[in-house]
Parts: sequence; C-alpha cells; structure tokens
Amino acid sequence: MRIGLSKGEKMSRIRKDKVIKIAVVVAAAVLAVSYLIRYISLSNLETVIVPPEQAYVTYETYGFVCVDEYLLNAAFDAKLTPVIQEGKRVGKNYAVYALQRTTEDGGVEENLNYFYAPLAGLVSYKIDGYENLDDLAQIYSLDMAGIYETLAQSQVSETVQNGQACAKIINNVGGVRLVCTLPKNEYTDELQEKSSVEINFPELDWKGQFSIISQTDLGDKVALELQKKAPHDDLYLSRIVKAEFGHYVKQDVVLPKGAVIYRESEVGVYVISKKFVTYKTIEILETDEVNGTVTVDGLSEGDEVIINAQRVKEGMYIR
Repeated sequence: MRIGLSKGEKMSRIRKDKVIKIAVVVAAAVLAVSYLIRYISLSNLETVIVPPEQAYVTYETYGFVCVDEYLLNAAFDAKLTPVIQEGKRVGKNYAVYALQRTTEDGGVEENLNYFYAPLAGLVSYKIDGYENLDDLAQIYSLDMAGIYETLAQSQVSETVQNGQACAKIINNVGGVRLVCTLPKNEYTDELQEKSSVEINFPELDWKGQFSIISQTDLGDKVALELQKKAPHDDLYLSRIVKAEFGHYVKQDVVLPKGAVIYRESEVGVYVISKKFVTYKTIEILETDEVNGTVTVDGLSEGDEVIINAQRVKEGMYIR
C-alpha cells in the first residue's frame, strides 16, 4: 500500500492550488473594480427634491408711521431730565419731564421746572422733524430707507433751546396710519381686490391685519395707505419701520431635460425611493428649449428626482 503523494502528484496539486488562488484574486479584483465603478457612478448622482406645491413669497419694504402727536416745547434754554421714560404711558396732568435753566457760564441751575402732559398717551423724546406729517404725496417722495438708517443712529438730546420741541405725547388709542410703497407686480394686483392685508414687522416681532384705505399708482410702484386701531405700542413709537408683505404662490416643478426618461408610450423620471431607483410617470406641461428644461406634473412634494438619469437603471440600490 502506497503512503503519500508522488513528486508528480505534489506538483500537480500545487499548480491547481495556484490556479484556484489566481482565479479567486481575479474574481475579487473584477468585483472590486465593478464596485468601484458603481460607487463612483452613484456618488456623482445629481438629484433635486420636489418642493411644496405652494411657497410663501415675501416682499420687504419700509413703512412711514403716521400718528397723532402733541409736541411739548422748551420754555427756555435748559438741561432736560425725563420724569416719564421713553415709551411709557403718561396720564393727563402728570409730569413728563423737568428742565433746569442753563447759565451763561455753561452750568445749570439747581431748581427743577416740571412740565405736565396736556393729554394722556405714550411719551417719546425722539423728535425727528416728521411729526404730524400728513401729506401723502410728500410721504411717497421720502427716501424711507435713508431716513430709517439716520433715525437708527440718532440720539436723544440732553440739552434743549428755548422753543425747541423736546418731547411729544403720542395718542396710542386713536390708531395709526401706515404708508408703504411696493414694486408693481402680481401681488399688488391681488391687493386691488382686497380690503385688508396682513403685515409682518420682523424687528418688532409682531404682525397685524391692516385695513387698506387707498392704493395709488406711482408708475413702477404702488403706494398703500393702511390703517389699524390699537396696534403694538412699539409701532406708535417708530417713524420708519421695516415691513413684510406676502402671499402663497404656486410652484412649478422644473427639471433639466436630461432627467426625463422616454419609454414606448409614456414619459417619466427616476426617483430614489427607499434607496432604490424607481421609475415614475410624469406629464410634460411646457418645454423651454433655450434653458433646456421642462415643466412637469405628476410628482409629489419630497420626491427625490435623479437629474443625470443616464447613470442609473431602474431597481438599482443606492447606498
């Protein structure tokens, strides 16, 4: 009985083992290259998420605040000391501020002269020169953005001269009028059919519904005269405010033409659903040859559409 393998058999066995190892290495290399190619292809996928059917579009502008204001003038050159702080409400016949006469050497007298409110309202020491301005044409012509920046940097004066307006009382019961201008567009066209509009004041962290009193065509702009009773107190105390108007508009789904897949009797796109490439039929509503895009219907909010559809096939798994 023979024990072990002959030399020839051993060599044959070694050659077979080498062949098997080489085959395994080649197979592994082919799989690796295939995976790498597939990985590169999928990692370079371009997709777009279908947006909601409607989007809220805002239009930012500035508003000029018109309120009933009663000016209090200084009776002599003096140093002003507030009794009621800026933005606080004062009752009728209550002290608003005190004045100390200035002397020739630049000092002030010790004696305090108190001045009282002839009516109740909000107290403000910010005199901007636009108090009780009511001429709409003049308001329309104002550089509201420039005035806004100037007023934001202005400081309340600690000294006043004889006859100078040094404080004012704002009637915060009678309401406010707000004058704004907006570029003429579809939104302003819609406003022609409305009697009120909601306005957001981002810096005041407040929004309110305003009645539309008038709309004036200014060529490329539309001026709005608005009114509201008892709004936010900070609005009374402002002269120029940042205002946001807005409305919902329908959003079209626009895709590059390369995203569209044509089959025998239907048109569709590839979408990624649960990490798999899925075909979804669509309808082409409009084609823009100049920009190479199509407006489509049939997709839902949140669908992830593959733009470079030629890189994938239906059923492919996306890591």
